[in-house]
Amino acid sequence: MAKRIQEDTGSVADSMSEVRPLVARGVERAKEAAQALREINQGAEHTLDQIRAMAKVATEQAEAGHSVATNVASISQMVDASQASVSEVNGNVEALSALAHQLKDSVAKFRL
Repeated sequence: MAKRIQEDTGSVADSMSEVRPLVARGVERAKEAAQALREINQGAEHTLDQIRAMAKVATEQAEAGHSVATNVASISQMVDASQASVSEVNGNVEALSALAHQLKDSVAKFRL
């Protein structure tokens, strides 16, 4: 029985010797996979930072675009107001011109 146990122990030791290089290779591959995952994670973090920066720029551009649109609308209102003022002044000039002609005609009657 002791001999059988010794044979089984020897067989197990031989099997372990055969498996040891495979386990070592598996451990090395696991380390390589862990390193690859760390690199992927770093790349993902970098990409996320870039996406956040682009989102911030897009938000700033949207705000600037809104500001420009507001200013254009304000300028349009000023142009409309100026046009109305010019039309009013034009009407007043025509009325003043007509009054000037009437005055001229009235003064011509009093000339000697």
